[in-house]
Amino acid sequence: KDLMNPTVILLNEMDVGMARSGNVHTARRLALQLGMNYAFGVEFLELTRGTKEEQNSTIGRRDALSLHGNAILTKCILGDAVILRDHLPRAYFSRKP
Repeated sequence: KDLMNPTVILLNEMDVGMARSGNVHTARRLALQLGMNYAFGVEFLELTRGTKEEQNSTIGRRDALSLHGNAILTKCILGDAVILRDHLPRAYFSRKP
């Protein structure tokens, strides 16, 4: 029964302004539909319209903002949300083993 009425939902792979998801703020839309508060953190700027399949299905449409990230939805009151980024070592982005 508690699973049908969660207090907190963690989401990843959320779009803001991507053609593949109708150029909407997907986390905000879900939060509003569920009557929850939300915080969204940008993970990266999407430089394409997504995978080849997504690009083919959005021919003629453009991304409005191209943001991609993670979100927290909650029934709790949220204050000033802060993103704490983990500084990755340069080797993380290297093609060398």
